[in-house]
Amino acid sequence: MSPTKDLVFNTYSMLEVDQKTKQVRVLYSSKQALIDYAYDSKTKTYHVLEGNFETTNFRVKTLNSHFKPVADYKFQSTARMMPFQVL
Repeated sequence: MSPTKDLVFNTYSMLEVDQKTKQVRVLYSSKQALIDYAYDSKTKTYHVLEGNFETTNFRVKTLNSHFKPVADYKFQSTARMMPFQVL
């Protein structure tokens, strides 16, 4: 991102908002709810937690600097959700 652009994270997508032109661009979208994300400055990647609380189907997708998926990690189904940390 840059000083004139903001990253907006909502339920199903990550958006880029250009403050100068007021234009919005979809960077990443999913059919699953986006729950949280973390940016890794060393690898310049985003780690996005997405899933469905009703079906307890969760995954972490790693996105490159162009917001294209480069890795996909699926959680095993369990009776309860454990917190996780992206290293």
